[in-house]
Amino acid sequence: MNEAGYEYFLSLLDDAKRVVCNDTLGESNPFVDYTIEKKEEAIINKTSDKPVSLKDLYLNCHSCNNWINRDHRCLVGRGALHPLVLFVVDKTLDSGAMLSAEDGVMINTWSNAIKLEKTKECHLTSIIKCPGESSEVNDDCIKILKEQVKSLSPKVVFFLGNLGAKILGFDSIEKARENVSEFEGAVAVVSYPPMMVQRDPRLKAAIWNDLKKVAFYAGIKERRC
Repeated sequence: MNEAGYEYFLSLLDDAKRVVCNDTLGESNPFVDYTIEKKEEAIINKTSDKPVSLKDLYLNCHSCNNWINRDHRCLVGRGALHPLVLFVVDKTLDSGAMLSAEDGVMINTWSNAIKLEKTKECHLTSIIKCPGESSEVNDDCIKILKEQVKSLSPKVVFFLGNLGAKILGFDSIEKARENVSEFEGAVAVVSYPPMMVQRDPRLKAAIWNDLKKVAFYAGIKERRC
């Protein structure tokens, strides 16, 4: 059996153990990436000499009661691995999705407006990654988000909501919009969440102004022409 075969075999053993233990989220049996070290022909854990993965940080977080609502539908994020723009919403819905269908259509419209290529240049995540009633962001939520930004290295973090403004030290979206901030090495722009814009279409002008900022700092302002 070659190295790839051994790696796949070991991952299957882990998957089987999680199924037997009904541990679909890997709480007790964490997800591990195996690799074969050719020099010693030894099996090592990739995470043994590297920082804890985002998935592990997420699955091992029990800072609030929202963790009990996690299931296979919940994601740390989705999109390009090296995006120009990271869209960040406040919460995860009860369904496990980060956006409703209507909100998703709106964000697609916004990204299209500045000619962002969805599959290669955009990534979506939420600050509170577990479904639940609580809307209070805690230190572990921010820790996971910071690690996510470091991993993805976007040029712009586009916060859509009050929690993003709060993380950056502002008491409202309006105050945050007056500034361009920095977050873990990326430019941070704050604007209104899709739901708020749907309720008050007058905010569309403000969104367009903020999208122009995003395009400028992402280095793609000429695409709007």
